[in-house]
Amino acid sequence: MTGGRLTNNNNDYTVGYARARRDLGCRYTIGFYDRHPEEDRRHTIRVESRRPGVHLTYPARYSFPSTKERQVLRLQAAYLVPQQFEGGGLRAHLFPLQPADAKTWNALLAVEFPVEIGERDDETTRDFGAVILRGNQPVHSFQRSISLRRTEGAGSSRPGKSTPRVTFVEPVTLKPGKYSLTAVMADRQGDRPYGRADSLSLPDIPTREAILTGPILGRRRGDDVVVFGNGDAHKADTDRVGARDAFRPLLVDAVDRSEPLAALSTVCVIHPKAKSTPWTLHRELATASGDPAGALADLTFHPTGHSPIVCERYLDEVPVGKMKAGGYTFRAVLDRVGRGLDAPVDAKVPFKVE
Repeated sequence: MTGGRLTNNNNDYTVGYARARRDLGCRYTIGFYDRHPEEDRRHTIRVESRRPGVHLTYPARYSFPSTKERQVLRLQAAYLVPQQFEGGGLRAHLFPLQPADAKTWNALLAVEFPVEIGERDDETTRDFGAVILRGNQPVHSFQRSISLRRTEGAGSSRPGKSTPRVTFVEPVTLKPGKYSLTAVMADRQGDRPYGRADSLSLPDIPTREAILTGPILGRRRGDDVVVFGNGDAHKADTDRVGARDAFRPLLVDAVDRSEPLAALSTVCVIHPKAKSTPWTLHRELATASGDPAGALADLTFHPTGHSPIVCERYLDEVPVGKMKAGGYTFRAVLDRVGRGLDAPVDAKVPFKVE
């Protein structure tokens, strides 16, 4: 397709060079000028030869895209091939929260990126969006724009302080199965978009047995911006900005000691038995080498009532300010009270303290 030459099982580079010279010896290039170019309009090309046996290769159409159209084309490319547009601090992940019913999951879609805010009255705008696919079928999508401006009295970022980040969080409902997530973000003043791809598999939902999801690590919003979406693909009328203590899921496994780390674990039962045995939830910390680094008091989960689904959420605080730098694992174990499960439900998430 490219007109290149491949040499195989031969370390003599002159062979490929000779073949390329031979091929180029009977090839020619045709060029032309368009003296009346028009932006965003496609022009058709037709080339014919009077000489038989000549093979012509040329594009069927061409155009001169405008600046706006170039931005659209870049965004499309970043969506189609996100691996070639990684960077910009863009992160995206899909967190399963708890079963919505016996056939679907409630999940949390999170997209995060840094934003350099200029001086006062300078507005910074980012366009971003995400699509969740099951196979080749889109099951959820959104697109948003956010503009930030430094408020009066707000100083510049202090030396050593990290760049403010924007986290967009949106609830989604999905059936069990495998999903792929693609997120794209672009700066209107820049010429390069960024893409991010992730994948997730949601398991089948058992009935009458306890289900453990998480732990999901997170921190308070603080000086960052957390926007909670309303689940609509385009409209943002009911999106809201979280308060300073809003829970922000952690999309990176490294944290500093500036503020406590939270771990969110959820235990649910679908159609609990009338006389169900309680479960116990054990949470512990371990170092990267597996040595114990602390534990929390066990909690008892006893599904009661006549609801088709019973859930309890547990938000634990991890005192990273008192922990040594290094790698750790937060582990949650769900087991029957008294006799134990054949295979206790075990979930863990690694993180690093810097």
